[in-house]
Amino acid sequence: MTFALTKERCKTINKAKEIRPSRPGRLIRRAQFIRRVLEDVSITHQSVTAIPRLMNKEYSSLATQMKCQYSIVSRGTERRRSCSQQGSDGRFGYINIAQSAEQFWIRPLPHGVPGPNEGALRCRSLSLATVALARIQLIAASAFLSRRKDLQHDTPALIVGSGAVALGAALELRRLGCPDVVISTNSYEAAISAPTDTGISITQELTDEQMFGMVIDAVCNSQSVRLALKHCERNGTIGLLGSPYAPIPVDLYQVHRRNLNVLGLHELNSSDSQRQSLLEEIHHWITLNHVALAESLCEIHSAKAFHVAYPTLLEQSRPFLIHGFDWGTS
Repeated sequence: MTFALTKERCKTINKAKEIRPSRPGRLIRRAQFIRRVLEDVSITHQSVTAIPRLMNKEYSSLATQMKCQYSIVSRGTERRRSCSQQGSDGRFGYINIAQSAEQFWIRPLPHGVPGPNEGALRCRSLSLATVALARIQLIAASAFLSRRKDLQHDTPALIVGSGAVALGAALELRRLGCPDVVISTNSYEAAISAPTDTGISITQELTDEQMFGMVIDAVCNSQSVRLALKHCERNGTIGLLGSPYAPIPVDLYQVHRRNLNVLGLHELNSSDSQRQSLLEEIHHWITLNHVALAESLCEIHSAKAFHVAYPTLLEQSRPFLIHGFDWGTS
C-alpha cells in the first residue's frame, strides 16, 4: 500500500497524535479529524482489507474506545463518495455499531474500526435488525423534523426510490400519520412485497393520472426529479431526501407555474439531542409494529468477506434491503 502524503498532511497527523483527551468531546473530535485526514489521502493498494487495519492502528491510542461489532451500509452516500474519491473500501461508512449488554452504540465511524462512544446515538435493544431499521428511518425522521410545518402528513404521499432510505421515509410518514404511501421503484427484482398492515404499497409503474400532494425523492438524480415533478399535485410539496451525485437540472418553469414547494431534506439539520430522542421514539414504534419487517429486511454478512462483498453491495439492485457486516466474526 502506497500513501501520497504531503509534508503538511504529516504535520497535521502528528499534531492529532499530540492531542490529550483531557476535555469532554475531544476524543470524538480527534476520531473525526483522523477520519478526514484518511479520506483526503490518495491510496493505492492490493487488498482493501488493509484500510480497516490502518484505521484500527490510528484509533488504537484512543481511551474508552469500544470495538465495532456491526456496521451498516448506507448505500447512497457511500457509493457517491466512493465514486468521487475512488475508494470502495469502507472508509466512507458512517453507521458503526458497538454493543454492550443490551445497549447498542451507533457512531459516525468507518466500517469496522473501534472508537469512542462519546457522542454516539444510543439504543437499548436485543435486536440488531430493529436498531438497524430505526437508524435508517432516522435519516428521514431527522430531515423531516425541521420541515414538519411544510410537509403535508394528511395527504397520500409518493416516495421515489429503491433503497432502504426510501422505505425508511415511507415508514416515517406512516408513523407521522400519513394515510397512504406509495413507493415508486424502477427495480424489477422484488426483494419483498409490501406488508399489508403498513399502509405502504410498491409500484414499478405510475399512471399519468396518479398525483400526490407530497413527493419525497430518495434518489435525487435527473430521472427521479423529473418523476417527482410529473406526479406532484399543483400547490404540492417535493422533498429532496436523496444524496445527489452532481448538480441536477430542475424545471423551474413547472415549479413556478404549478406553485410547487421544493424542500431540501438532510438528517444533520437536527441537533444531536433531537436525533437521540427521535431514535428512541422510532425504535419503540418499530418494536410495537414492525419487528418481523425489520428482520426480513436486515441482511448481515461476515466481515471476513468484507473486501469482496462491500463493492458488490454498493451496486446491488435488490430494493429496500439493509445490509451490514458482523465484525465479531472477522
